[in-house]
Amino acid sequence: MIKRSKNAGVTAIVSASSDLSSSYRTLEIGRSFPKFVFPTLGFHPERIDGSENEVEGVMKLIQKAADEIVAVGEIGLPYYSIKDRSDFYQLIESVKPRFRAFLDLAHDLDLAVVVHAPHKAAEEALEVIKRVGVRRVLFHWHKSSPDATKAIIDGGYYVSVTPEVCYKNRDKNLVKLVPISNLLLETDGPWPYDREFLGKLTEPTFLKRIAQEVAELIGMTTEEVAERTTENGIRLFRLSL
Repeated sequence: MIKRSKNAGVTAIVSASSDLSSSYRTLEIGRSFPKFVFPTLGFHPERIDGSENEVEGVMKLIQKAADEIVAVGEIGLPYYSIKDRSDFYQLIESVKPRFRAFLDLAHDLDLAVVVHAPHKAAEEALEVIKRVGVRRVLFHWHKSSPDATKAIIDGGYYVSVTPEVCYKNRDKNLVKLVPISNLLLETDGPWPYDREFLGKLTEPTFLKRIAQEVAELIGMTTEEVAERTTENGIRLFRLSL
């Protein structure tokens, strides 16, 4: 996959983690491919029942490896695991302290943050982020209301789109709302998408297809979209290529 990505013109991969074991693995891959794979360490927010011991282990690893990583992530607030619960907002409140702890750590270490907070969790996450004062934030695979999106952009933060922008009107409309200066592209691989991607586990080589679609939606060339979003990624994560 690394070889295919390089051959496809990918200049860097920012690789997220979801728990303690994947954080160690992400670090290992980053060390194997320096200046190409850039690790982020975190604990996925949809795991609301995750043990505090494991969360603490991830936090300690972030502190230990702060010079090797470019962000704390993936962190944030859950949605999918609780979206049908009548006590949705009570559960959101109950996990905010964990989110706040990771944000405080990122703030203290001057690291960027990759946030999972889809749909109505986005506004709740934005409120906590502003309170902590973290400046470099990516709302990854962003899915929320136009008002929430505007508030994120007004805060100077970034949002990213995935292969869904190629076939979902929700994502197509989102791209038209977001200035190119605040936009990133991602695959969230190896997530299995639909339509033309059906049956394929995504990888960084899919970025070109996403860039083509975004370019068509906003009236730019694919090369311009690739260049601008790459610049955004370098700025957000302070990548040293």
